[in-house]
Amino acid sequence: MTIPQPVPIPDEKSQMRALRGAARRAIWLPFIGAFIVILALVVATATFPDIRQVDLVADFWMILVLCPAILCFLPVYFILVVAIYGMGRVNQGVAKPMMALERLTASLEQRTSAISARAAKVSITLNARLASIDRAIFSKFDERPENRGTSDEQSSDQE
Repeated sequence: MTIPQPVPIPDEKSQMRALRGAARRAIWLPFIGAFIVILALVVATATFPDIRQVDLVADFWMILVLCPAILCFLPVYFILVVAIYGMGRVNQGVAKPMMALERLTASLEQRTSAISARAAKVSITLNARLASIDRAIFSKFDERPENRGTSDEQSSDQE
């Protein structure tokens, strides 16, 4: 029987550090990705040999893409900024109780594992000590080899 290894309980600082790292990745990675795409477009446009080609691409992007995007997404952007701010506040308020609950759950798991391991050990020890008594008592219910016969003999006895 293997005894389960205890789960390490992370401290509050390491949990907060991991939470902040995840938040940074979720916010900064999309921002950096969009910046790289825009930078690539600028570099590609800068490599055009004629200024009229650059004007054509810039006008196209300004009239058909950038202006409608700004007009349509500005209210959505403001709503998202307010929502992100509110979620950050809620996350900060809920983080400490959730970490406390996580530590409590981990300690309960460790205690439960230790108690169940002790109970299993006591049960196995008790069963090993009572095996001879158990064998002696329940052997009375086993069939004796001399009383057993073939199925033909049993069917002739019943007739």
